[in-house]
Amino acid sequence: MLHISSARSLKDFTTQYAPALLIGALITGISIYGYNATNSIPYLMFGLFAAIVGIGLTAMYRNNLFSSKKKPSLAFAGVLAFLSLVYIFAFPPLSVPDEPHHFYSSYWIADLITGQVHEQGFDVRSADWEQLSKSTSVLVSTENYRRVLNNFELFQADDSTITIDAYTYDLGSENLPTKIPTVLAILIGRALHLGTYPLFYLGRIFNAVCFVACAVLTYRITPFGKNAVVALSLLPMTLHLTASFSYDVGIISLGLLLTALILKAQTSAETISRKHSLSIIAIAAMLAPCKVIYSTIILLALFIPSTKFPSKRSSLLFKAGVLIVPILMILIMRIPSISAVANTTQDLDVRGAETGHFYGLSFVLRNPLATAAIFARSFLEKGDFYWSTALGRSLGWFQDNIAVPYFFCIPLLLIIIRAAQRDSIDTYVLSKKMRFVFLAIAGLSFLGCMFTMFIGYTFDTQATIEGVQGRYILPVAMLLILSLRSEHFRSDSDSFPFTLLSMALMNIVFLLHIVVGALAV
Repeated sequence: MLHISSARSLKDFTTQYAPALLIGALITGISIYGYNATNSIPYLMFGLFAAIVGIGLTAMYRNNLFSSKKKPSLAFAGVLAFLSLVYIFAFPPLSVPDEPHHFYSSYWIADLITGQVHEQGFDVRSADWEQLSKSTSVLVSTENYRRVLNNFELFQADDSTITIDAYTYDLGSENLPTKIPTVLAILIGRALHLGTYPLFYLGRIFNAVCFVACAVLTYRITPFGKNAVVALSLLPMTLHLTASFSYDVGIISLGLLLTALILKAQTSAETISRKHSLSIIAIAAMLAPCKVIYSTIILLALFIPSTKFPSKRSSLLFKAGVLIVPILMILIMRIPSISAVANTTQDLDVRGAETGHFYGLSFVLRNPLATAAIFARSFLEKGDFYWSTALGRSLGWFQDNIAVPYFFCIPLLLIIIRAAQRDSIDTYVLSKKMRFVFLAIAGLSFLGCMFTMFIGYTFDTQATIEGVQGRYILPVAMLLILSLRSEHFRSDSDSFPFTLLSMALMNIVFLLHIVVGALAV
């Protein structure tokens, strides 16, 4: 009897935990391979830690700890916060696209608050400028990992400053709502006399905390498609931006919240409250001047049935407000940039170290067919780059040595498609009409991004649109994902645990590949 009981216990253990052990073995194997390529003990330790995390997450999944019937928002928040923290330290300072600009933009706003902006420029602590100047390498590399470790000081005694004029900013173009977390971090960091790198990482942490809060709130608010929120939030590209000074994460947060609030208004069986209506208008007003092209999300509010409001008058007032208030905010905050777009002077346009003439709005008006051809050619030649970078195939400043193979992206696409579908918990049927509306809004937003880069970044000697990146779709990606929702397919199981676990494991694999690519050079 003892023998039978022991055999049964072993069988139960194997059934329950074999998947976790298999995941651990696979990640360990990847880590050993990476160690052979890098000969780096820290990488091996990182890999073994990743294996332990993978085992733990899989074991939790097998024990139904990720079930939607328990506390899914807490599980989502925990996994999202943990992975955000890993990304924060996996990428050296300034190694996320445009991070130098965004760091010093937050620094400039902090200086505005403390009165350290003047005609000559704005003040920066000498140590901060020395460690994070324009000349600092922005690559994910062994050299930059060592630079951080060798110069890391928790506190610094010298708070002397220098005045810099390498960056120029204005309030209308710096998307103030999205900069609040990083500005606050810099103010606190300087008040506490934190060293350069602690101050920098504090800014990243504050940005990540803000996104985690917004993503979890979106998850709780949205009436359906919660798994789409999970998949989108845990994309490597999203986490990459979350763990940086980029204002993109703020725009993604506002886009998610606005989408969730509108979807809740559309599907709620109850009358929309004044608080709910004002929340939609307020977030739309914050989002619009940050990135005008994402104001297309506002169009979704026009599809809220008038029967959801206390009266037809309140419905009309809401829809007028949700259109007019964001437009007013755009006009107030964006007049200089709008004027620049409309400007048709013959002065040379500047793009980095290059000069020339951008296509401009006048070209579009004179040559609509040629414009359409350039757009089509851009999709044909750069479409792979668009979709793969939206997922996160190439992170950092598009370094070839840390880019993952294309086939790494296929599982991510499959997870996203699965996350979009109905399951035993989320049974809401989305009509064909609304799926088309979702797709149209997402597509219009991305075309708007392309158009902006066409008239404001692409020289008239170039045959395709330059500067467009896949990450530009992320603020409206929830709508794009939900447009894949089939009315004919429904899973009989709860999809949340699978979505959470599979996205977490994919990020572990991505991170291992990125770090080994950086260390192997």
